[in-house]
Amino acid sequence: MKTIYPQRLFLEITYDGTNYYGWQRQPEFISIQQAIEEVLSKLYDEPVYIVGCGRTDTGVHAKKYFLHFDAPKERPNLAFILQKMLPKDIGIIAIHPVEENAHTRFDAIERTYWYFLDEDYDVFRRNQAWWYPLSELNQEHIQEACKLFTKYDNYIALCRFNPELSNHLSKVVQADWCYFTPEKRVIFKVKSNRYLRNQIRRMVGCLVDIGRGKVSLAELEEALKNGTPLKYNKAAPPQGLFLWNIKYPYI
Repeated sequence: MKTIYPQRLFLEITYDGTNYYGWQRQPEFISIQQAIEEVLSKLYDEPVYIVGCGRTDTGVHAKKYFLHFDAPKERPNLAFILQKMLPKDIGIIAIHPVEENAHTRFDAIERTYWYFLDEDYDVFRRNQAWWYPLSELNQEHIQEACKLFTKYDNYIALCRFNPELSNHLSKVVQADWCYFTPEKRVIFKVKSNRYLRNQIRRMVGCLVDIGRGKVSLAELEEALKNGTPLKYNKAAPPQGLFLWNIKYPYI
């Protein structure tokens, strides 16, 4: 069957967000979206606009990320050519032809993020992990706090305030604090249908405050249950956060 253009494509990518001011276009700073749109527009000799599966903040990375665009015409060896033209910190995983109404943001059914914390300073991981004295934290209290994250859905207490947002629900189905003793490293793994702005970084910051004894389990449960603010609600640094996986019903 002959392909009819424009054709909607899902572009599956990976990127190191260190040198970018997040995913979304910025008026004065370079973003992931801008870098890709400029390459696609040059490749097709006309403006090409892309839609991402979500926003990532400045310095946040993606092990797997999806965007979509409508290819105006056929370009053989598209993945190879794109990889040659894109910056070295953005990689092509795969290209998926999809139906014309498929949407990378609205059709995603599950998003998984990993956050990395290292106790020992590693110069080669300085942009991929939060350097923190993990052995000083109460690991048992942190594990109990993770259970609360999957018990409640209202995350207004653990997000950046947005007066235009009315829906603060996030169905967290996984929240695991994985402490690897020999490596002195933690990976916080969280899975949900959607996230609020800064939610994951504030979850990590909250877990660290609980491990330090600055926030109690009772205070966290009250905040999640009633939507009341925590006395400490500082977001963890961005460089440890990775969008790790995202699922669609048709990919």
